[in-house]
Amino acid sequence: MKFLVYTFHDAGSHEGCSFKELARLTMPSKQEYAKLHGYDFYVREDSNPERAVGWTKIDIALDKIENYDWILYVECDAMIMNQTIRLENLIDNNYDIIIADSKYRSDYTGVNTGVMLMKCSPWSRDFLQSLNEKSEFFHTNWFEQGAIIQAIRNDDIRLHFKLVDNRLFNSYYHKDTPDDNFRFGDFICHCAGTSNETRHALFSELSQRIIKPPTNTLIETPFF
Repeated sequence: MKFLVYTFHDAGSHEGCSFKELARLTMPSKQEYAKLHGYDFYVREDSNPERAVGWTKIDIALDKIENYDWILYVECDAMIMNQTIRLENLIDNNYDIIIADSKYRSDYTGVNTGVMLMKCSPWSRDFLQSLNEKSEFFHTNWFEQGAIIQAIRNDDIRLHFKLVDNRLFNSYYHKDTPDDNFRFGDFICHCAGTSNETRHALFSELSQRIIKPPTNTLIETPFF
């Protein structure tokens, strides 16, 4: 089975350092994770000026979807914190897209596209292409996330989505969502909805506390 882990950032900023500088902290965790498990890794550093920056993740997925079995998108403001968790243990072939939905919001408004695990199926490809037709979301505050939330309110589309708890792979760092919040041992910490100053401070600390598989193995020698 062939996997891709991908991310994206540009040179813009948000109340603090640039996203390019933030990526210097978060991207190594993704590169190392992919290499450790034999997954491919890809990063893009520019965006389509005709649409808001969040849509780039959709463009990349469509570019790569024919070459893999599953692809994982991890936002620039998220860090892989437990590298012992394999994608093979997170996928579910009964669904096409796996995504987190916060229990603190209703009507799917807690769905967050900062981390998405997508099966490279014809349905996923067609769905992602259909998102590109939703021009009313190209420059709104919710961007592609708003388009996906609107789409999964359709029962037929909803059947293709597996909605999981945030802490499975998209743990937050918010004071108002205690059950969704990151705890050591969780797969990914996603510092969404805050300033880059806060993100940079958080990930500077967390980068020193990533859980990694042991590098040493016990060599046993016969005793007779």
